[in-house]
Amino acid sequence: MAIFFTTLEQMSILFFFITIGFFLRKKDLLPKEAQSVLARLENYLFLPALIFNMFRTNFTPENLMVRWDFLFWGIAVLLLTLPFAHIFAKFLAKSNTAIYRYSFVVSNFAFMGNSLVRGIYGEDALFLYMIYTLPLTFFAYSVGITWLKNTGGARFSFRALANPVFFAVIVGILLGLTGIPLPSFLDAVVASSAGCMTPVAMLLTGMVIGSYTLKSFVTEPTLYLASLVRLIVLPVLGISFLRLFSISGEIQLVALISLCMPMGLNTIIIPSAYGRDTTLGAGLALISHILSLLTIPLLLLIFQ
Repeated sequence: MAIFFTTLEQMSILFFFITIGFFLRKKDLLPKEAQSVLARLENYLFLPALIFNMFRTNFTPENLMVRWDFLFWGIAVLLLTLPFAHIFAKFLAKSNTAIYRYSFVVSNFAFMGNSLVRGIYGEDALFLYMIYTLPLTFFAYSVGITWLKNTGGARFSFRALANPVFFAVIVGILLGLTGIPLPSFLDAVVASSAGCMTPVAMLLTGMVIGSYTLKSFVTEPTLYLASLVRLIVLPVLGISFLRLFSISGEIQLVALISLCMPMGLNTIIIPSAYGRDTTLGAGLALISHILSLLTIPLLLLIFQ
């Protein structure tokens, strides 16, 4: 029950902000340009600040040496997920495969995952979880960004890495490895900017959803199929893979949580900032988050 109520609490926060954004859009209380402005703020300021802080804090020599096994298996599960994500994306859609592919590889492992781990298992488990998800974070904001910028399915391009988020990843890694501190005022600026990322992302999601009728999402069967792949099929594959090697229970737990989270919000944030269509990303986020209220407690109950 603790898992259910912690999940419900995070979902309540999520949907409250989404609802606000939805009504702001439906009632035309903001100018039409507001959606684009929020997307650019996310892409150029709030999201880079969050990613920079995460790597600066966790990508340290001490963490890499002491918890190298969490890092190693984080990479291994990521590599396992990639070909399956490609196959499922091709199966479900002939267009917008990049959105599906990204959504299958990158879940809402940060906002929801971090909160769930902290709420149920405590700060020590959260530390291990963040070490495990470092490879996924790096992938999401390097190769993953190129997928979302080229949603037509273009091949990987190093040019697409020239973006604020990837720059934040690299600088965060360098400061984490070297231990160079930031001036206190700059530290406060980064922390404040990072704190804006999640609420603004959810407001933006609500505004995108408000641009369409809800019926167009809830009656689309492909969204449900994709959500079940993200919420059930991929977690079962990942945990089965780890159990083949008799991996420790701690690693299995953090892997399961990162795998069973619903689809993330970057499929809305990133394409929106570059003027791409966000309909599919919004639909996947909405349906998968609703279904995850049932699937997360179920999977944690079965595999814990």
